[in-house]
Amino acid sequence: REERRQWLAKRLVPVLIVFMVIVGFIIVKQIHEKTPVGFDSETLIGMNYEEAKDNLFKQGFINFETVPMGDLSESQKDQEGEVESVAINGVDSFTEQDRFPFNARVTITYHSVGEEE
Repeated sequence: REERRQWLAKRLVPVLIVFMVIVGFIIVKQIHEKTPVGFDSETLIGMNYEEAKDNLFKQGFINFETVPMGDLSESQKDQEGEVESVAINGVDSFTEQDRFPFNARVTITYHSVGEEE
């Protein structure tokens, strides 16, 4: 019984190590693989922020931050949600062919009605 356990350990441990190394390489490759934006920054400006976020999510991006500006009055409410800027990893001017890691921080700043004082 002890011999069988030792035989199994000698065979199973190397297989598990190889498996973990392969999985590690796959994860690292995915992290470093870059996703095409699919939109230039100018196209996203003026779009509704939810639509912009959805479009970039469909391209493969997963890490979003939405920032309401609170710059509109009640009379400007029709502009609420309109994108002011989009930055991917801090880059706010990009073309549709530019590529970024799928987990890059996508910051969407948009117009919103400010808080009443």
